[in-house]
Amino acid sequence: DSTTGKQVMDTLKKLSKQKLVIVVSHDREFAHEYGDRVIELKDGKIISDETKKEVLSAKSSSGVSYIGNEIIHIKKGSKFTLEDLRKINELIKNNTKDGETIISFDQKSNDEIKQSAFITDEGNREIFVKTEKEDIHQSSYDPKNFKLIKSRLRFKDSFKMGASSLKHKPIRLIFTILLSCVAFCMFGITDTMASFNRASSVNESLKLLNVNTLAITKTITSDYGYDSVDIMGSEYVNKLASKFPNKKFYKVVGAEGNYINISSSDFHESASMYSLSSLKTNLVSGVMEINTDVMQNLHLTCVLGRLPKADDEMCISKNLYDFFVSNEVELTFSEGSFKQASFNNGYGSSLPIYNQKIVGVIKDETDISRYKDLKLESNDMSTYVKQQEMATVAKYGTLNMCYVNQNQFNKLMRTNHGGGNPYFYYKNNMFAYLSNFYTYESFTEFLTKNTYSNINYEMLSGHSINNLRDNQIVISKQLAQRLNIDYKTDPKITINNWNNIGKEYEIVGVYYFDSDYIDEYVITSAECINSFLGSTYVVARYNPQTDKDLVNYIETYKEGNVGFCIQFASTSTLNSFEGTINAMTKPLLYVGIGLAVFSGLMLMNFISTSIVYKKREIGILRAIGARGKDVFAIFFSEAFVICIINFILSAIGCGIACYFINRAILNDLGFTVTLLVFGIRQVLLLLGVSVLVAFVSSFLPVYRIAKKNPIDSINNR
Repeated sequence: DSTTGKQVMDTLKKLSKQKLVIVVSHDREFAHEYGDRVIELKDGKIISDETKKEVLSAKSSSGVSYIGNEIIHIKKGSKFTLEDLRKINELIKNNTKDGETIISFDQKSNDEIKQSAFITDEGNREIFVKTEKEDIHQSSYDPKNFKLIKSRLRFKDSFKMGASSLKHKPIRLIFTILLSCVAFCMFGITDTMASFNRASSVNESLKLLNVNTLAITKTITSDYGYDSVDIMGSEYVNKLASKFPNKKFYKVVGAEGNYINISSSDFHESASMYSLSSLKTNLVSGVMEINTDVMQNLHLTCVLGRLPKADDEMCISKNLYDFFVSNEVELTFSEGSFKQASFNNGYGSSLPIYNQKIVGVIKDETDISRYKDLKLESNDMSTYVKQQEMATVAKYGTLNMCYVNQNQFNKLMRTNHGGGNPYFYYKNNMFAYLSNFYTYESFTEFLTKNTYSNINYEMLSGHSINNLRDNQIVISKQLAQRLNIDYKTDPKITINNWNNIGKEYEIVGVYYFDSDYIDEYVITSAECINSFLGSTYVVARYNPQTDKDLVNYIETYKEGNVGFCIQFASTSTLNSFEGTINAMTKPLLYVGIGLAVFSGLMLMNFISTSIVYKKREIGILRAIGARGKDVFAIFFSEAFVICIINFILSAIGCGIACYFINRAILNDLGFTVTLLVFGIRQVLLLLGVSVLVAFVSSFLPVYRIAKKNPIDSINNR
């Protein structure tokens, strides 16, 4: 149309002040109005080449311009002189002989006359004359420096055009956004489940349970994929200590084998131990060395009595103390017995746990308020879960801990390793128990204490029984004979410990003794014994604000079949859920992909409808130089706006859904775990999928329309 055509030509005219603009047109009027040089072609041949030149008019002193003998141009505010009147009168007389003359005072008519007669505002006239050589200004260009200016639609403009399309069919848009949002939200939830991260769940669950002390065990993964708790040797304690030098890790010797057995009828419902059948045994969670450093770091407080000084003294936890005093029954231990009456009267009483004398009570900060109303007998899921949680809390950590001095703890490290003594093998035959490893001094003390004598030693030349190195051992003659070891000719043997890790030892002597009772005792150096001493687990102070990296390291550490595990109330629950979620990972992944595809198809359908609606505009854009990717940018902007709305709504919805699912797991089922941790991964994934869906859903429909001839798009073909 003429209006749009004029706007286009005015724009090109502005551009021509700095750039060469070549217009191919059938419109001769526009060509002469806007062109500086007009080349006319017919049948592929140039038939004329004219250049526009400005002819200066004769101007009077009053500002009246005389353009040739045909046109008079009177500027605004001009006042005629007598000479002007004479000349105008003469021109009228000469030009009205053969034709008429119009004198117009209508500004609109005057503008049209100026345009058609090519009269400039200065009163000069533009005419086209044959193009001469001197009219052509040629420049030489270096092809290396010559660069074509590519057509480009500004992002701001394309975004504005794309966003304006959202006004079309608003009801369809709302339903598309709602359905896409639901699909995206489901995708986010399924990915949250599929990307279950045990370390993150442990961190969140520890905060949920208000845990302040970590109990860390070493685990061994069997060939069938099951994890079992194993003795934690010094090597693994040192790994933790070297990785986190600012964190204190305290070894614990397990208390299995020192049972406190009470029948269910003996329990009082008000007992602070909360009377669980699963807690009738293994009541003591372990033994630790106690000193001011341990007290300070683990926030322990001595509320009754004092700390142990002698080797036969110990402190018990406040929870154990409350349990004893609230049950006026006979408590049967691994040896001996103790009655409530004799315990009430002070701290000189002898409680035969490890044959130690109780001298104090130590209070920790373990939070067990969740289990105050726990009943012994119940069939509901929540109670069962709490029973399992309380069993773990009682078995690991400081709630039911006993405390001894350093010397006694070192002794216990050698004789108690939870559930029995670790043993060693030589060629698949049992070599000796860990508790049967002695230094020469401690072996001599043992023999004297048990009134054994008449032991003789036969040492290899150059070796001394009381100066052994860390890999040298002395064994009984009976043991050497039973295992077919000739220590004189081939003294180096490899024995495997409880981790199936083999270590080479050098047998430098044997001892003789008539009794078989001590034929499996091994004499070695203190360094050798310390190298394979292990604890049942270690404890460390936990701060949820600063110890996230510690929890991540513990829960993700894996070396062969060896790993670490944090034992807390929800450990067994997490183990169960982790197995279930791992089994569901692939199906959940496929569901998530299906939902993303579904959302993409809905959006593609909406964009296709929008493209059909704007097909004519696309054709016009392509006709005036817009590239295919410019058209794509317009509709990608439209899809992008929709997807960003989807992303924001689905991210919020997914976070809320995960929160309520976790709340349901906690309140309805009683599981104190945070299974769904909606974090930055899910946010970034939703954003990435949103952008990808926007790209794909707009690219395919635009690709089809962009390949069409612009005139076909304009004519809706």
